Amino acid sequence: MNPFPKSAWATADRVLATLTLDQCLGQLLCPDVTDRKPKDLRTLLAEVPFGSIFIGGKSSADWRAATSAVAGMLPVPVIVASDFEHGAGCMIADGATDFPWAMAAGAAGDPALVRTMGEASAREGRTHGAHWTLGPVIDLAINPNNPVVNTRAIGSNPAQVARLGCAWIDGIQKGARMAACAKHFPGDGTDDRDQHLCTSLNTLDVPAWRRTYGRVWQAAINQGTMSIMIGHIAFPAYERKSAARALPATLSPRLLKDLLRKELGFEGVILSDAMVMAGITSRVPSDQIAVEFLRAGGDVVLFADVGRDFTALQKAVAAGRLTERGVREKARRVLAMKATLGLFDKTVEKPLAAVEAKRFQAAAKAMAEKSLTLYRSDTALPAKLKKGAKILTVTVGYEGASSSHVNSKLPAIGEELKARGFTVDHLHNPGSGKLRELAPQYDRIFVNVSVCAHSNMGTVRMTAPICFNFWMTPWVDIPGKFVFTAFGNPWLAHEQPHLPNLLLAFGNSVVSQRAAVRVWLGELKPTGKLPVSV
Repeated sequence: MNPFPKSAWATADRVLATLTLDQCLGQLLCPDVTDRKPKDLRTLLAEVPFGSIFIGGKSSADWRAATSAVAGMLPVPVIVASDFEHGAGCMIADGATDFPWAMAAGAAGDPALVRTMGEASAREGRTHGAHWTLGPVIDLAINPNNPVVNTRAIGSNPAQVARLGCAWIDGIQKGARMAACAKHFPGDGTDDRDQHLCTSLNTLDVPAWRRTYGRVWQAAINQGTMSIMIGHIAFPAYERKSAARALPATLSPRLLKDLLRKELGFEGVILSDAMVMAGITSRVPSDQIAVEFLRAGGDVVLFADVGRDFTALQKAVAAGRLTERGVREKARRVLAMKATLGLFDKTVEKPLAAVEAKRFQAAAKAMAEKSLTLYRSDTALPAKLKKGAKILTVTVGYEGASSSHVNSKLPAIGEELKARGFTVDHLHNPGSGKLRELAPQYDRIFVNVSVCAHSNMGTVRMTAPICFNFWMTPWVDIPGKFVFTAFGNPWLAHEQPHLPNLLLAFGNSVVSQRAAVRVWLGELKPTGKLPVSV
């Protein structure tokens, strides 16, 4: 399916006719400029005519400063991309709505709320100068040990992921305000390895892939997603190669040209995953990564190396490894996406109205509350506590995180409990010995495990030292006092199968923290449905 209207293709052809080869090459590169200052951005674009840039987590003011610096600088507008995987608020601090993580959306199961999440991402993102969200994640959370997908995925059921994923794309692209980018083709979630560290695998045979991942990808394409991100993920069964010899999709003409373009009929923009990951850097010399992705059938290189890749592409064209015709075809698709989004019209996005912001915040709250899933209960839940009761909250999580998606501190929990008149103390990874010592002093102890995808690269399991919070199990000796909540990986239920109770929140967004407190205190009944098999 062609995601761009005829008028956008006409604009693309008109603009393309005015571009030099170097300008076309620039359209195929998207560097990460998160840490660059506005002045540096202008210098960068004066040196290389990049077609797009990626901006990660920043404050609202810093976002606007960065996007204002590049707006209107080049003859071809620069498209600004980011990872709004659960609302623009997960990348734009203090300036946009942070929705629950994708698996919480799956547990809530409400297409209307998911559609609103997409709409909020687009509306709030555009007011900050963003045009392209690298989401939704439409992988399937099949393997509980997969370290990349987990709570970033909607769930494991292909029908549900297709239904909610399409609603998400529809919300993002409503009114052609923002481009969606479904990811990570051909599909992550079956392997237990991390494409940041090696080429991971989609381990399914071809018929099984068509029934599962293929169904989801076809639905996203039919929905009109403007772009698709390619993972550094091999699909040995389709390539008819051994796992050791199969190429990551980012280097595979068979997967990009034959499967994605010809069989599934995708005509939009093909974007690579970040080109700094070992899933591809371990397979190709660094100065050939961008060239080989484009030769395989890709269109835009994500996290392009500023000092290397543009020169590499120029040399590849001069050597005949890339043709000017092929380069212009790829640039044409990028230009058509820009035209669809109105970038050539120089449309100014209206400021966000207060009524819109309230609607988005209400949707985030509703999604969080509908997603809370009670896996196991005992007499500790709900906690019927009198005002002034003494409470201890315990956060179990890794110090720091490898992604700005992850907020392991859970700050809203203490705020909510104190607002209700309780006396609240907090500990972070105290170890079970300390819990055993302190337990008699408190009326209730809430143990909150904040481990999500990217909390600790390479695994979503609790490893040392945080796993020692579950050593000696003091809750067995003091029944009815401990309450456990997974603010992330739902397979905590497998890691700790003998916990007396367990509430699943599927992520640590602030709205999920606030909703969990309501469930703990009996103010809210948990109605979420587990979207994966545990």
